[in-house]
Amino acid sequence: MTSMKKCPSNDQKPTEYRLEYEAVGHQVEESIDELNEYLILLCKTSAKLAQFLMKTSQMQHDDSIVSEIDRMIDEENVISQGETPRDLNKKLMEKLKQLKTNYQKQKNQTERNQSISDLAEIYNLLNLLKGIPMVNIQLDAIKNYQQTLLESNQRHISTTKIK
Repeated sequence: MTSMKKCPSNDQKPTEYRLEYEAVGHQVEESIDELNEYLILLCKTSAKLAQFLMKTSQMQHDDSIVSEIDRMIDEENVISQGETPRDLNKKLMEKLKQLKTNYQKQKNQTERNQSISDLAEIYNLLNLLKGIPMVNIQLDAIKNYQQTLLESNQRHISTTKIK
């Protein structure tokens, strides 16, 4: 077994860090551009999927995506109106309003085209969404929750049968 060698405090060498502001600024702009592209893809995919589901099923024609965004906006509004107003909640509320506007624009554009997307196109868009890191994290969290719920239900059924 090899022993770990430690660097004595008097033997440490100073490390100099140099910020390269141009590179950092470029990365930030790239990140913002990338996030905006993700947002467009998310709205486009959601609009096409909603249109497909509403046109091909006997579902009600209320847009559940808009309803859910409205619910989140109302929730953030209540929180920001509370005894201790929070700026982050107000900012989140504004971002949700922007998201709703972007989604509705995509939905209107999809409806103007009047062509119902086929399942293969929607499937391809959904696969593109899986490439977004935050979407992937959320999907993993949902899968873990479903697995935990499934295991919990299996244990409950097993103990019920034993009784």
